[in-house]
Amino acid sequence: MALETTGEVTVEVDRATAFAFIENPERLAGCIPGCRDVRELSPGRYSAVLTNRVAFVTLSFKVVIEVVKIEPPDRKSTRVKIQSQ
Repeated sequence: MALETTGEVTVEVDRATAFAFIENPERLAGCIPGCRDVRELSPGRYSAVLTNRVAFVTLSFKVVIEVVKIEPPDRKSTRVKIQSQ
């Protein structure tokens, strides 16, 4: 079973400005609830900790984020995998 999440945020800036913002992983992480400890592993590859609360359980995962496709200024696709412990 895969955990999937999607979302959309509307901001009042042009596409180039918005795309420049998401190119900075630390700034982008600040907009993702429960995302912390972002570190660059290599160009286009990052680690982070994602935490979320479901009912009375708090879930926390170490993840690796890999940029798989970039189409400036329209799209940036990533793959997120939970790290094995």
